[in-house]
Amino acid sequence: MDRALDLPEILAVVSHFLPRADLLTCLRVCKAWKSQLEPRLWRTFRYNDLDARPPSEALINQNAKHVRVLSVEADSSNFPTAFFDEGANLRDFTLYKRRSDHHHEDLQWSDVLTRMISNNPHLQRIAFRVNRNNSLGNLVPTPELMRCLGACSNLEFLETSEMYHGKASDAVTELYMRASTNGVKHLCTIGELFSTTFTFPNDLVFKNVQLLEMKDIMGMTNDTQLTWISRCPNLTSFRWSTGMDIPVERFINIIPSACPHLVELHFAAALSDSEIAQILEPFQRIEKLSMLGTLFGKVALQNLKPHFSTLLDINLQSSTSVTGALVHEILCSCPNLRTIRADKMSNLDMPKQEMWICNKLRHFDVGLYVTDHADRAVYKRLAQLTELEYLSVRSPNSAAQIRDEDDEDEDDEDEDDPGIPISVSLDAGLGELKTLKRLQEFSCKKLLNITFRTSGAFKVVEWMVKNWPSLERLEAVLGSEFNSRRREEIAIDKIMALLKKSDIKYLHYEEDEDEDEDDDRSSFEEYGYDSDWINSEQAHQMVYYELPAAGSSPPDYDTYDPDCGGMPEFDGFRDSDEANYWDPDLY
Repeated sequence: MDRALDLPEILAVVSHFLPRADLLTCLRVCKAWKSQLEPRLWRTFRYNDLDARPPSEALINQNAKHVRVLSVEADSSNFPTAFFDEGANLRDFTLYKRRSDHHHEDLQWSDVLTRMISNNPHLQRIAFRVNRNNSLGNLVPTPELMRCLGACSNLEFLETSEMYHGKASDAVTELYMRASTNGVKHLCTIGELFSTTFTFPNDLVFKNVQLLEMKDIMGMTNDTQLTWISRCPNLTSFRWSTGMDIPVERFINIIPSACPHLVELHFAAALSDSEIAQILEPFQRIEKLSMLGTLFGKVALQNLKPHFSTLLDINLQSSTSVTGALVHEILCSCPNLRTIRADKMSNLDMPKQEMWICNKLRHFDVGLYVTDHADRAVYKRLAQLTELEYLSVRSPNSAAQIRDEDDEDEDDEDEDDPGIPISVSLDAGLGELKTLKRLQEFSCKKLLNITFRTSGAFKVVEWMVKNWPSLERLEAVLGSEFNSRRREEIAIDKIMALLKKSDIKYLHYEEDEDEDEDDDRSSFEEYGYDSDWINSEQAHQMVYYELPAAGSSPPDYDTYDPDCGGMPEFDGFRDSDEANYWDPDLY
């Protein structure tokens, strides 16, 4: 054989590394390549019944057997079900179900899902998920559906959203719980309505669950939820979002001893500084900590200090008691820190003699402020973090509060005012960050708008392209009211052309919209595909597993067993998970 790529085995290996656009091009080479590569194109499939040009049912029936990762968003259960027939081979299924006012439609969904699970015995991940844009929910758990879940022997990840257990008996709820005790390692329940009468049987233990996420559970008291947590003896990561008061004393008396391997604590609840300190005190080791919307402060920090050497990730966003000095102390004290998120820090919080020791930091998301034109000094600090892969200099919680130095009113000056947002410009010192050769994503949100006033935005982006060779995504807002419309359009077009040429994705901060890839659409449509519904990159981001590192082979669901720990970043329970950084799970 003259050409190595004529060997199917070699072509299969090479196809792992080809982006979608290149796969489409390769389909046109010859029939042999089309036969070999087309299944790879269908490995991940997203179906939305609102798509203007959905694939034909014949096309779906022809290729359903190739689909391993399936996402469905639909109003009703009346959609092509070829994926659920015998011979289907799904490994990962996500349902985005829109809300229904009719009980019989909810039961029909349950019947369809029962069939799907029965005919896909190799399922490893199942997510019945809320789509906040369409207000989803109302999935009724039937005994048949729960028994099918329990019989799904390969299931490691189970996420359910807004299932109304209140419409079912306690016996059905127990079936759901027992389905989670088999091999499930990651269990997530969001907005579920449980019966107030349900109690955990003494023999119900979730021995395999390593990550438990509970968000806004209804009907079940916090005491009962504590019982649930305590029945997970191998728990390593725990997330709890609740509008009710957390029984702190009961928590510290039960959970540390019941879950001795627990090293990741994530709370989104009304907790005071002293209550957080109480929660932290009995734990022997903490690696990841999120205290979103709490009053985390100096008292809690004291009890976190014994864990500074093991702390990997910390998220203190939306916590109003967190000061810039506190954030600075963490950066100066945690040598193994990988991720930090907070709302604000100023150059005044960074004494020159106190050095940051977190040289392994990969994710920095802190709103940066400066006084007296100290931008360059702050950039020099950031330049030391040479392992950074993600950098955001503007917190999402303060992004709408951009001020210009000229707009400051001394009469209204607040003594706690950290200054003005750092300037994203070369004159201010952005060039100091040329050391960040590993940086994959930079986010400045609306700050690049200010640079438009001096027409310096293109130079900034041009500098990024030249000095950050690993850059893949830029999150910003391009344009401002300070330049004439035509002048601004020309500048934006020039920037967008540069980003496209450099294969850098632009993420618009306010709208968070993905750019249409018009160049790919024509080749898709030649083969009957629509780039709106078969987009492997976008669909992969819907699935909660950690994507392979750059340069490694993507997961092949014929042989690949994904790590159950891979998740999107924890920033308020699904808040900006669809936002911009997703990927490398931070929590």
